[in-house]
Amino acid sequence: MVKVDLPSSDNPKKQIEGCVEIIEELNNECSKNNEIVLDLSELKWILSCSALLLSSKMVELKNKGYKISIIHPKDINVASYLDKLGFPLGGGKSKSTFMPIHHFFRKEVENSKGIIESEMEEVFKVIQQNFPKGLINGIFYLLAEMVDNIDQHSKFTQGSVMVQFYNKKGHIDIGILDNGITIPGAYEKNKIEFENDCDALYKALEGISTKVGETLRGKGLGTSKKLVNEGLKGDFYILSRNGLFWAEHGVKSGSKLLKTPLNGTLVCMRFEVPQKELNIYPYIE
Repeated sequence: MVKVDLPSSDNPKKQIEGCVEIIEELNNECSKNNEIVLDLSELKWILSCSALLLSSKMVELKNKGYKISIIHPKDINVASYLDKLGFPLGGGKSKSTFMPIHHFFRKEVENSKGIIESEMEEVFKVIQQNFPKGLINGIFYLLAEMVDNIDQHSKFTQGSVMVQFYNKKGHIDIGILDNGITIPGAYEKNKIEFENDCDALYKALEGISTKVGETLRGKGLGTSKKLVNEGLKGDFYILSRNGLFWAEHGVKSGSKLLKTPLNGTLVCMRFEVPQKELNIYPYIE
């Protein structure tokens, strides 16, 4: 049994760190048991990015043949929220103000482009019909850049996405996760030097490419970070292997090397709904 004990914080980076430790516990449990029990009974608060990480791990284990059992939160509000997100295995029905956790898959021999386009079609439809009109172009841009990076560079076999508009709180969360070779892994594969995994993230944000004429995730990450931080006054987080980077509006950006790696890359974005329609072009050109 693995107990989920996340900090009751609205700050994504604190819960992201907690989730990575829980995922490591799950990996250790897999070496001993064929049945995995995830105990959420004492969970008091969970953010969408945390639910995305844990759900992705649950689906991975299920697809490997492990039996998955969940002990649901005693807190009715937390239990209801997770249910709306489609936790633990994703695939919940899309609602007017959010796209619950969705997982998509490809075999190593398959082309990823069509798989991702099919998944994004439903996401874009929900956003176009129900999200604030002045934000649609910005959200489309952010999602398109992130999924293009997954398609072009990650070599994933499992991807995950969720988008939620917190109408009462007035902010939007976007989370995109893949189990690919990671940003540091791509640099290593292409023999590009970096000091550590955090340095690799900084290089990607600066647009350091893996090949002449081709960016790794640099343009997508760098322009997306600028759009979120400056245009939308929001927060931007990247976790890839052992490197965690954050750039929060009004706070100096930072990074941290985690002891336990994530086998993939997570990008989380959170921003408030602006008072007027956002012109995205000054931030992405």
